[in-house]
Formats: sequence, structure tokens, C-alpha cells
Amino acid sequence: MASWAAVLALSGFHYSGVEKSIAFAPQHGMHFWSNGSAWGTCSIQRDGEIYKAELTVKHGGLDIRIFRLGRL
Repeated sequence: MASWAAVLALSGFHYSGVEKSIAFAPQHGMHFWSNGSAWGTCSIQRDGEIYKAELTVKHGGLDIRIFRLGRL
């Protein structure tokens, strides 16, 4: 459990199945995510003040309405 807490703290990952939302801290790099029924990666690149994010589902399915960089 301690290692999972570190993943959450470093990536700023937050998922809500009720709101169908997912969020990451606006931090450059490749981040792992898992919500219990699916898992994958989120690649975040920064060019000046512009961020580009790509969310990939590696296994399972993910039904989201809101994707955000920053806090939900």
C-alpha cells in the first residue's frame, strides 16, 4: 500500500467513478494509473505554457466524461 500511495502522490492521480472523471498533476512525464477495473498510462508533455496529454488504456475499459490536468 505504501508504494501505491507514492504513485498517487507523485502523479497527482485522482479518479471518480461517480463523476466519471480523471485528473493528473500537470507534471511532465509518463504516469501509471489504475482505477480497479482498468489500468494504463498518461503521457504529459509541456512546451512553455502549453500542455499535451495522452491517456492510454492498456487493460480493461474506462468511461470518462472529464479529463483534467490539475485538481478536480
